[in-house]
Amino acid sequence: MLKTGGGAIVNIASLSAVRGEAMQSPYSAAKGGVIALTRTAAAEWARDGIRINAINPGGIRTEGIKRYFEQVPGAEENTAGVHAMRRLGEPEEVADAVCYLVSDRASFITGTTLDVDGGIMVNPHTCLLYTSDAADEGLGVDLGGRRI
Repeated sequence: MLKTGGGAIVNIASLSAVRGEAMQSPYSAAKGGVIALTRTAAAEWARDGIRINAINPGGIRTEGIKRYFEQVPGAEENTAGVHAMRRLGEPEEVADAVCYLVSDRASFITGTTLDVDGGIMVNPHTCLLYTSDAADEGLGVDLGGRRI
């Protein structure tokens, strides 16, 4: 990249690096390192025309998560439920974000982390999944007649 006048790098981190999640300590620490490396490297290489960013994916429909869903009944619905959009992301949606960050349209973006998360970070109930039973017990938030 130095020989060609610059370029762009996109690292894949994780929301686990910025959210506390039980049973994720080693993974979260490693992905937190990816974010720190992204920021540090961006500061070091920006003057050479090299932009470095990262993406924090949410629940993405990968082969690994498909195997997990096959082994744990109800996990797919619960996982989709923590996303504000109430669905999993597709690998192509992460790829689209990567394509944006490496494009000239992102020429003034470096050292940042983009959440491609279907709204996990803004979802008001990422820790408590609301089921019809929970709604019957009065749990949830009423937004103009719409219980979330």
